[in-house]
Amino acid sequence: MKSIDAEQLLRENEAGKQEIENLKRALSKALGDRKKDQAELKALSERLAVSDEQRAAFASALKSVSERLYSTLSGQFSRHSDDIRKVDPEAFARENAELDEAGDIEAAAKALGTDCEKDVFLPLRVQPAKKGKRKPSPPKRSLKDMPGVEVIYSETEHLSEEEIKKICGDNYRVIGVDQIQYFDYKPASFVVYVVNRNKYGSKSKEIGAVAYDPRPNRLLQKSMVGEGFLAALFEDKFVYRVSYALQEKRWAAAGLNLSRQAMSRWQLKATDIVEPLVKLIESHLMAGPNLQMDETTMVVVGVKDRKKSYIWVRNTKGRDLSAAVYDVGPERSNEVAFKITDGFKGYLQSDMYASYESIAKRNHHPGGPPGIILVSCACHIRRKAVETTNVYGGHISTANEIVGSFNDMFEIERDLRAKFDNKQIDSAKFLSERKGLVMPLVRNINDKLCEQPKLDNGALLPHSDTYVRFVNYAKNAMKILPNYLECEDLTPGNNLSERSMKDLKRGADSWYYFGSLDGAKSGCILLSLFRSAQLNGLNPGGYLQKVFTEGARITNAKGYDSGNLELWEGLLPWKLKPSDLAWTDKERTAGE
Repeated sequence: MKSIDAEQLLRENEAGKQEIENLKRALSKALGDRKKDQAELKALSERLAVSDEQRAAFASALKSVSERLYSTLSGQFSRHSDDIRKVDPEAFARENAELDEAGDIEAAAKALGTDCEKDVFLPLRVQPAKKGKRKPSPPKRSLKDMPGVEVIYSETEHLSEEEIKKICGDNYRVIGVDQIQYFDYKPASFVVYVVNRNKYGSKSKEIGAVAYDPRPNRLLQKSMVGEGFLAALFEDKFVYRVSYALQEKRWAAAGLNLSRQAMSRWQLKATDIVEPLVKLIESHLMAGPNLQMDETTMVVVGVKDRKKSYIWVRNTKGRDLSAAVYDVGPERSNEVAFKITDGFKGYLQSDMYASYESIAKRNHHPGGPPGIILVSCACHIRRKAVETTNVYGGHISTANEIVGSFNDMFEIERDLRAKFDNKQIDSAKFLSERKGLVMPLVRNINDKLCEQPKLDNGALLPHSDTYVRFVNYAKNAMKILPNYLECEDLTPGNNLSERSMKDLKRGADSWYYFGSLDGAKSGCILLSLFRSAQLNGLNPGGYLQKVFTEGARITNAKGYDSGNLELWEGLLPWKLKPSDLAWTDKERTAGE
């Protein structure tokens, strides 16, 4: 019995020892797991800390990108690039909450308060637009007075005598004529000139030479095309945006087999002949007191290592001189800008592109008179202010007030310039009154740029990269904007240059690119003539026909020297009147 109990105790003792060992191993493993968990927890905490930093950086970057995207889209798809679009702050926060994980935009929208307008989703201006004066109606004119129209007179079938007596009685007479006018169109109506030239020969068999009467003066002597047709071809392409490919189909439908290659060759030859006239216009332009400049991209085939080239425009519009000259450059570099402004001294208005600042520095000589005085563009500053406030739904009151000041500035310009153009005030009074009214606005804008930006309800605007970029740009531009007040021909904005580029960019939508660098230079010559004609109130096609016709006479004269630019003096657009043009089948002026 005792032996059985001893054996049982031994077994229980061994089992207890085994249990203790198992517990020790489990405890040791638990301690190890705990240390491992602590290490993993520490590593995870460090990773989470890093993620918070990354998350904040990502949110800030995402906010900046979303602001830029919003500015770009609103500029492209708003009714007007200078329209301020106020939106519902709650809807704005709800739509943008997913974009900005940091919640900055949502917090800014909530800070606007509940007193903001909720029903103004359409584009609104900061100040109500003043009701403009109604434009006078154009004078009524008869269809037969239209220029370049063939008038055909005819009579209708007469009433019978019986029908007349039923209405007017037996004793009647013709008391007048009721004239009905209508117009019609004959597709591709051409004129073919047949010129007979006498040829002379000797009666003597010993002299076999033959003499001819002189050829008529024509621009392209050995071609079959006349000056009017050339002008129409080029006007359709560069003014009305009809490419040579489409014109080829148009003329084929009219029975004329005319290839686009032939039209291109005619363009190169014709512009080479009239290039001295553009050089003469350029010389007058560069001798003037002011220039307005702009540039835009354009594809030019054949320019090495350049997917896009640049077209530059220099223009001015004033009482004494209105002209425009286009140039092509392989790149948007200082070298091109230096070349096309070499020798100019006066006011240069443009955007804030760095090349223009380099031009001014290069032409400034310490101790001497200033060469070029830079003037910025108020339209660019106002547009950036609108883009900035639109990012926050149009509720940045500081930016809105800046836009309002610019609107007042342009209103002052319109009112005073109307009086100046109508000779109600002279130049000195125009300059003094304009300066006195505009300078307080300039000081107000500069003060607003230095203030902490506020929202409509008075709350401070959270940090915004878009607003910071706007302020930096505006401060630099406002330093030189008041320079325009010293020149009577300049306005606050550089819209003249932008409008000069409008037809080129619209035309590029139809014919896409220039086929070669020579083609781009040729196109710039035609654009210069067309735009200069428009700025002087001339029909561009009629002016080009005049240039080609007179150019044929000038270049076919004996002893013609292409370097003598004075021969083209009579064809300068500001020396011609619309009545001097042979045909004006389409009316298109700079006022359109």
